[in-house]
Order: sequence, then C-alpha cells, then structure tokens
Amino acid sequence: MKKAVKRIVRPIVPDRLLSEIRRIQEYRKEEPYLRKFRDFYAQLRDKDKILFAFFTSDMLHWVAKWHPFIPRDVNLVLIGAGLAPEEIDWVESTLERPLFHIDVHFDDNTAWRFIFETAERSFGWIDVDCFVFNPALFREMAEMGPRTSVNSIWSYTSHERVDVLKTFWVYLNMAAIQAIRNSGVTVSPSTYTLGYSQDGREEAHSFSRMLSKKHIELMRPYLKFNRDGRPLPPQGEIGYWDTIVVFQLVAKKLGYELNKVRDLATVSGTPENYSKEVVHIGGSAYFKEYPRDGYMARLGEENLKRLQRLYKLHVQFRYQLLVTQMDVLPPRYQRLLSSLEQELQELEINRERAGETLRNFFREMTSTDEVYDRLFA
Repeated sequence: MKKAVKRIVRPIVPDRLLSEIRRIQEYRKEEPYLRKFRDFYAQLRDKDKILFAFFTSDMLHWVAKWHPFIPRDVNLVLIGAGLAPEEIDWVESTLERPLFHIDVHFDDNTAWRFIFETAERSFGWIDVDCFVFNPALFREMAEMGPRTSVNSIWSYTSHERVDVLKTFWVYLNMAAIQAIRNSGVTVSPSTYTLGYSQDGREEAHSFSRMLSKKHIELMRPYLKFNRDGRPLPPQGEIGYWDTIVVFQLVAKKLGYELNKVRDLATVSGTPENYSKEVVHIGGSAYFKEYPRDGYMARLGEENLKRLQRLYKLHVQFRYQLLVTQMDVLPPRYQRLLSSLEQELQELEINRERAGETLRNFFREMTSTDEVYDRLFA
C-alpha cells in the first residue's frame, strides 16, 4: 500500500519543492560537521592561500604517492571522511599536515560546501590523483589577478565557445565569491541540475542543487538552449552542471574571468590531457563505477572504447600504487591489493607487466618516460 501511495504522490510534488526539502534534510544532517569544520578552520594558524585536498577511506595509496610532490611550504590542509582509525594514525604521523576528519562518509561536493561557507580568504583545491612534477606551478596557481574568478590547469570549451574549468586543481578568488554574495543570488559550489536529481552526487542522502531562473538568466550568454528552451550543461555528455561550474559562469557575468595557468584538455586518454609538469589520473574514488555508470551508454562507440581501455589502465595503475608502497601503508591495504590482483586476473591482465603497460601509456601521452619514472621508478 505504501508503494502505491508513493507512486501517486511523487508526480504531484513539484521538483523544486522536493529539491528544497532534500536540501534542508541534507544540510540538517551535515550541520554538526559544518560547525566542527568552522571550529577547525578558526584554529588554523595560517589561512593564506590554503590548498585543500579531500579523500575518503581506502585511498591512502593515492595519498602516499601524491603527497611527496607537494612542497612543504605549500599551505596544505587535508579533509578526510570515513577514515578507519589506523588510516587517521597514518595520516597524522606520516604527513604532518592539518587534518579535518569526520567519521562518516560524504562526497567532495559536501567538502566544497564546507569550504565555501567557511573560508575567509582565497583558497585552492587539488585532487589526490593530481601529481605535480613542477613545484614552481604551486606559486603560479596561487597568484590571483583582481578580476580572476578561478585559476585552473584543465578546461574545456562549451557549446557556446566558453572556456569551462575542471576542478582537478584550482584556486578560487574570494573577491569573486564575495561579489556573487553581494549580488543577491545564492550559488553553491555543488553540482546543479534542472530537476530533482542525484546526478553528480555519490551519497544516498545527497542531491544536486536545482538551477533557479536567476541562475539561468545570469548564465544565459554562456549557455546553449534546446528546442524547448531548456539550458544544456556546458559539458554535453553529462546531464548536470559539474562542481563550481555555476559559480564560474555567474562570476563571469559579474566580470570575473577564468585564468588558464596551463591549457590542458579534460579528455582522459588523449595527449592533450597530460604534460611533463602535471598529470591528473582521474576517478581515484569512483572509477570502478564507470562500467556501470548510466551516462556511459550516451558516449558513443569511440568514447566507450577509450574509457574501457582507460578502465583497464586504471586498474593497473592502482595495482602499481599498492604493490610499490605496501611497506609504508597500513595493513588493511593488503586486502585492497588482493582484490586488485583478483580483478587483474578476471580482466586477463598479466600483473607482472602492469609497470611496462603504464610506462608505454605515459610515453604515448607525453613522448617521454619521465612521467612514469617520477611516479614509479
């Protein structure tokens, strides 16, 4: 009987009301952790040009490889979610960086919201699968022009020929955030959709924000519209506005521009996506979901083959991360290694040749062995 009631009531409730109800529920659940994050931020001695990095449980093999490429003078602050006690001990004793941790799992959108609602100064964000081989880039990325909204490395061109960022490594100008607040429009760093949807979110309790008429009006010069007059996300193959894209486009309308510190493309598995200075692997937290991801079916045969190849490479990359670092990781990571060995067997991949396969891939992408050697040699 309850299921029948749900089927009758659901279509009657407008999407915007459902979205607002979900937003209130989500924020109420996260409110205690936001208060703790504000307390944590208030106690930081240095709030200038903080570079935030976010990770969840079972990701320390990425963190262990990534962290040595971050210079000690970079003001790095770590955000962890759902870490096991031995993982917390490892981070605190090995990395010696400020760590904010909560004992439940949440996604990067929530971490972004906490930062947006708390930060007092311009700040950066870097993924733990973004490996920076040129330390001078950190200084370049942190220097913000007065009318810059975001410094970025990776971007793509939208339907309307507008450069749109990806958040693999970015710095945001607090002046742009404040300008949006002063304009009277509320902009979340979260993913956005036109309707009530979880597209772009990873947690069961989390939903994307819904675009308002005000958002659409402000972004209109940079959007493409379908025949029904509905705006299309700038990255056509996904059905939502990705993290901080709405922020970037609204800031552009207010006179703040994206600054491309480097001009790398966002299509993984293509040479334009990689450089000798910096490499983003992608999907460290969710790549295993790609074969089952709903939007994969809309990518077309060529892109599907590319991502299937990338998936196999990703499994081998994760295996190499683990097998070359097991002596420094907590004992629980032996379970992950065993799981990857089983997956390699199921994919009929010779694990003894994983290093050679990855070397050949990075050589194909960057015309050098330097990237592989920096990572694994």
